[in-house]
Amino acid sequence: MELADHVLAIDMGTSGPKVCIVDAAGQVLGHEFEPTELILLPGGGQEQRPEEWWAAIDTAAKRLLARQLVPAARIGAVAATTQWSGTVAVDAEGNHLMNAIGWMDTRGAKHIARITDGPIKVERYAVNRALSWVRMTGGAPGHSGKDSLAHILWIKHDAPAIYAKTHKFLEPKDWV
Repeated sequence: MELADHVLAIDMGTSGPKVCIVDAAGQVLGHEFEPTELILLPGGGQEQRPEEWWAAIDTAAKRLLARQLVPAARIGAVAATTQWSGTVAVDAEGNHLMNAIGWMDTRGAKHIARITDGPIKVERYAVNRALSWVRMTGGAPGHSGKDSLAHILWIKHDAPAIYAKTHKFLEPKDWV
């Protein structure tokens, strides 16, 4: 029986997945890349199609495995990393309900401004609200609109039909 001492590593970047085979010493034996479309929308929108992520991962992984760099039985794990601060709205079965909102999307900034506003401000944060955020989470939402909270608020206020159907909001890695 062969030792399963290699990892199929997936790095799901904004431009598409990079799929690698890595040995136990951390050496990359081979890699493949498959591009995915970046959808830029008016008003600061940036989206991607989750099904395209999965298809690209599948294509790149099959191409890499076909190169037979190591016997498939020696691959003992799959590891995935992805872009961060993306938002995938999913139903109770885990199916995405719309395109994923990417980390560059700023459409939720107006909603962050509203929830961090108040009469006494420091660096655009109402002091009382900032203290509550810090106590609850250790930080406060960024005003750029590029984090998941801003994306969720944008969906809630600007795509309420999707929000009503959403069971959970996932990061790209968790959807993959």
